[in-house]
Amino acid sequence: MAEKLHAGQPAPQAGRYEVVGQDGAPTGIIRRGLKGKPLPPTPRKGQGYVYVGRNGPRTR
Repeated sequence: MAEKLHAGQPAPQAGRYEVVGQDGAPTGIIRRGLKGKPLPPTPRKGQGYVYVGRNGPRTR
């Protein structure tokens, strides 16, 4: 499993990030991140982000 990143943490690379729960389970929510820019807040406390790639799943 990829490293879980937290809201406000700089994105290590540009691309799509999926919001995951505390246990690492995917939520289906995808956000875009720009390299070096802080990741946006998550919908719930304890959630984080996992990088899914530049051409990962589409946003809803």
